[in-house]
Amino acid sequence: NVTGVQTCALPISMKVTAAHEFFHGIQNIYNPFINLWFMEVSSTWMEDIAYDDINDYYYYLGDPDGVFLKPYLSLETENGSHEYSAGVFGHIISEMYGVNAMKKAWEKTIGQNLALVALDSAMKTYGTTVNDLYANFCVWNYFTGNRVNTNLPHYSEDRKSTRLNSS
Repeated sequence: NVTGVQTCALPISMKVTAAHEFFHGIQNIYNPFINLWFMEVSSTWMEDIAYDDINDYYYYLGDPDGVFLKPYLSLETENGSHEYSAGVFGHIISEMYGVNAMKKAWEKTIGQNLALVALDSAMKTYGTTVNDLYANFCVWNYFTGNRVNTNLPHYSEDRKSTRLNSS
């Protein structure tokens, strides 16, 4: 349902919506009961993986309740906005450890009730922890837009996005 959500032109938004909803179907095969925030983070991430040139998720990045304007909110926040803007968390996973790292995270949700526990288990297979991943996420989020520093690890799409500019 995209009612009331600012988005790209309809035919384009239908493509990313299809990718988003299709990924929800895949998630339900792994674990239909895992935390909603992780379902939305990874489905929003999948929009950009499936259609990298569309970048519909940029519209969520400037959301007043999103990760860039309210960085003090928990990654686990479920308020109808934050979990979509946190789709960039999926990007840090795939940019640091590859696209298959998200698949690994979903594999670890099987039989698990908490997404952070599953993520931590997946990250341990890469020699790190979900806490370290989240620390990197906070740093990457800070060094976006007008603060981007290409000498530091950063999102690959930083230079294209004006939505990551926050004070």
